[in-house]
Amino acid sequence: MLKYRNGLRDSKRKRGQSLAEYGFILALVVVVCIGALQLLGQNMGTMFNGLAGSIASVMTG
Repeated sequence: MLKYRNGLRDSKRKRGQSLAEYGFILALVVVVCIGALQLLGQNMGTMFNGLAGSIASVMTG
């Protein structure tokens, strides 16, 4: 019975450890995405503004 209880305790500990690892990986992915959006954000804004201007000139002219 003692082995069974120790096994359950170890199982819960491993589950908590896995959850913490997934949280760490998720946080790392979020940081990388935010960094990529900041680097590409200005270039994409310029591109979309140019595209909007082109569409506006086609619609009016």
